[in-house]
Amino acid sequence: MCDTCDMKCPGIRSSVFVYFLLIFFTEFISKSTQKKLSWFEAQKECMDNNNTLKSKIFRTSTTDYWSGIYLRYSSRIHILGCYSADKSVLGVNKTFNMKFPSVGFCQEICGNENILKFGIQAGKCTCIENKVFTKMLPPSECNETCAEYTQGVKFTECGGRRAYSVYMVENYITTETYCTAVNCGPKKTFSISPDCSELHFALCTDKEKFTTQETVSGRNWTQSMQFCKTSQPSSYLEGNVSSVDASKACKELNWTLDEFFWLGIITEVYYGNDRGINKFFVYL
Repeated sequence: MCDTCDMKCPGIRSSVFVYFLLIFFTEFISKSTQKKLSWFEAQKECMDNNNTLKSKIFRTSTTDYWSGIYLRYSSRIHILGCYSADKSVLGVNKTFNMKFPSVGFCQEICGNENILKFGIQAGKCTCIENKVFTKMLPPSECNETCAEYTQGVKFTECGGRRAYSVYMVENYITTETYCTAVNCGPKKTFSISPDCSELHFALCTDKEKFTTQETVSGRNWTQSMQFCKTSQPSSYLEGNVSSVDASKACKELNWTLDEFFWLGIITEVYYGNDRGINKFFVYL
């Protein structure tokens, strides 16, 4: 539904457009033309009228309609760390306000700008161009969370009063892969977990935390991230490595142990809202 488009839908009572791996082309009807429309057609009709699908829930409405809210997978997101919000550190970049703050939604916004690095400070999403970061702050400086609009395992780090949580993607290809672990033994391979519950070792940014006696049974991904954040010195799971080439990742890590280690790389399932941009990423 938008101001000039009343996108009615016979037989389906849903205010959320779901974009997982497939696009659901259930037909809805435009009130102005009586034409049956898919969600993308409804979005285009609103765009043609200089408008967007409404991103709110009409709880008293008896009419079914396409809303501007959707749920989708992100690309593989890598956490880089917590950094000062000072322009001398972050640089001058494009910043957007997020209606549904999350790491996944920020990567979508910056994907539409063709930018691979991005930072989050509460509801602000900043797309970061050509920046190499140094002097990472402790995770305690990025104490804002933004987990409300994300489902399942997620990054909860969304900056702080004077800091940004910084992330990156290698590409904007959407995959249903969730959490990533790497084994840097002779075969050098990734382990992709669909629910992030497998027990592996934690590979923290501060690699000196690891000893083979530190944990015998291992931890799941969420527990491993918490271990890195609460141990001293505090850090995150290592995310500044390749997620598509295991040999390259091991070389970047300078790591040779023949065990699986969780990385700070996950796919999120997040809510977004129609912003009048008809661009979605490639799915593999």
